[in-house]
Amino acid sequence: MAAIRKIADKHKLKVIEDNAQAIDARGDTFKQGELSDAVATSFIIQKNLGCFGDGGALFTNDDGINEKVRKLRSHGSSKRDHHSYGFNSRLDDLQAGILSAKLKHFVEWSDRRITLAKRYTEGLKGVKSMTLPYVKPGYRHVFHLYVVETKDASRRNDMVKFLVDNGVDAKTHYSIAIHKQEGFPWGKEYSIAGSVANAEKNAASCVSLPMFPELTEKEVDYSIEKVLEWDKKNS
Repeated sequence: MAAIRKIADKHKLKVIEDNAQAIDARGDTFKQGELSDAVATSFIIQKNLGCFGDGGALFTNDDGINEKVRKLRSHGSSKRDHHSYGFNSRLDDLQAGILSAKLKHFVEWSDRRITLAKRYTEGLKGVKSMTLPYVKPGYRHVFHLYVVETKDASRRNDMVKFLVDNGVDAKTHYSIAIHKQEGFPWGKEYSIAGSVANAEKNAASCVSLPMFPELTEKEVDYSIEKVLEWDKKNS
């Protein structure tokens, strides 16, 4: 983020920070939003702070962004019967109430995710066929997901099937890189500047293991047992 902020300042750019999965996370010397002009987050039920339906929010202390976003979310209107380009993107009162109640607990839930992630990492530290997630020293990684990467991308789907068949709810959350998805670029002109090899590799090899605050140690240990079983057969 520090490097991105430096580039943005040099070229007079706005920084929009995507924190859809990382509420309550932080860097070593900065918090979310501290080095950006606006922060977007998601409240869908699977997220670390989720409502019981769909929702999201944008945080900013930039008056210009604040005014534009408030108009965009409500039919392009800042006062009654005056409209411009916009959407119907208001968070309804029921979801806001649910989120308000959950706000009292989500730091505790983040701590629980971190504890479970450490248990995964400790239990899987000897694997040979996959790479485990890495936490940069000094950062708070809140583990919306616990994602491993198979070193051989061609074995990823086999691993997911093995785990699911054995009762472990493993998933591939981002199975295809965006530029390789059917229909891309959806009628628009585009160009790719430089290599996107990392994005392609991640999409082809990532596996999300079960991760949510209500997981028990016994359930995590069972997932570890099955991942180790697959690793032994495929190393």
